[in-house]
Amino acid sequence: MSRSHVVSQAGRKVAALVLAVAALSASGLQAQRASAATPGTISGVAFQDLNRDGVRDADEAPYENHRIYLLDGATGAYLANTLTDATGRYAFSGLSGTSYRVEYEGSSWQSIRQDWVPTTTGSIYPRRTVAPGSNVDFGWRPIVRSTTLGSPISTVVGPSGVRVESYDDAVTAQEIHDRLVSGSLVGAEAGSVTIRFDLGPTSATATSVQVVDGRYDRFSAVVTASWDAWLTTYDRTLFHEYGHAWSMYHGYITQQDPSLRGYLTARGLDGDARVGSSYGWDVGEMIAEDYRQLFGTSTAARYAQINSEIPHPSQVPGLRDYLQGAFVQPAASGATPPAPDPGPTPTLTVSGLAMNPTTVSKTGVASFQLSAPATVTVEVRDGAGKLVRTLMASIAEDAGPASVTWDRKDSSGRRAKGGSYTVVVTATDSTTTTTATTGFKVA
Repeated sequence: MSRSHVVSQAGRKVAALVLAVAALSASGLQAQRASAATPGTISGVAFQDLNRDGVRDADEAPYENHRIYLLDGATGAYLANTLTDATGRYAFSGLSGTSYRVEYEGSSWQSIRQDWVPTTTGSIYPRRTVAPGSNVDFGWRPIVRSTTLGSPISTVVGPSGVRVESYDDAVTAQEIHDRLVSGSLVGAEAGSVTIRFDLGPTSATATSVQVVDGRYDRFSAVVTASWDAWLTTYDRTLFHEYGHAWSMYHGYITQQDPSLRGYLTARGLDGDARVGSSYGWDVGEMIAEDYRQLFGTSTAARYAQINSEIPHPSQVPGLRDYLQGAFVQPAASGATPPAPDPGPTPTLTVSGLAMNPTTVSKTGVASFQLSAPATVTVEVRDGAGKLVRTLMASIAEDAGPASVTWDRKDSSGRRAKGGSYTVVVTATDSTTTTTATTGFKVA
């Protein structure tokens, strides 16, 4: 055998060995991607699922030191907890039961849930119920958001006329709409209501109404529901805030009596000195809570009343019948409702303008109060007065609170530099233009 033949044969052996190692590495990676827990064990990996495919790829970073809970699948009773390791892995072993729930512990979830949402659990919640021998991965992908009012990620107008806008891609407008109509009392008010989901950190309802020929008319309401509220109590806030829109529509338009005197009578509270004495005793809050508990979904209804001093609405004889009957029916023909007092037309002002936090590192929320309906523009300007970003451009807003989120980016999508900035709000109605400004920092 010649020397050249020996070298050639050795080279082929080395090449074969390299191929074998590569195949073994690929096999190991595939096993990592599709690993299954052994019998009596539940295990998995927590990672950033950047391509959203539900599978951990080699270039997707793990989440280390995230705490995972093990609960009884039937009762929800706590059983154990563990931390993910440097590779994002965790495991529970020695399991002999038939059903277990695996979920993120609250503080670990809280640390990422503003910007990340699960891809592997079948919902926006980091939990799954499985049998022993299961692999439960927690993949997380970035949430895509719009912070520009009037430019939602998704929009739907339902058959009832209600308009729903979602400003993130984690919960669609259709999902919010379908949850709302899962309640039992969405009616004539719906066509006057816009719901905005995840546009800023607060949940609130703003209403607007005009007096035309001595009667309340041209009602509109904007309901905002926050991402945090949805994660924390699911649809509780949605039905409470929609309860404000529903009750004010029927108070103004159907009953022509925004004092809600008929409701207070049906509730057994007419003349009670406590009414209006605190937040819990505010008539608007009480009727919104009654709407949530009587006509919301079972999950929305299960939370206790804000006002613990009054009975559950289901325990008040005749209240349900009144709210779904006489309250939402126009006055009998020939009956003359009390003429509303329109009062003086409010002068348009912008008050309470603030950027929160006052030093923006990642995102900030500009909030303010309008004394009257107006067309609003909100701008961020740098220390020299140069326009950085227009957050709202000639958007019609009702009287009341308003807010818009800034993601620290300029109009071209670049991250704004540190320094001094100003938020400028310009509001215009048929007779007046007014401007408010406030300074803040970016660090």
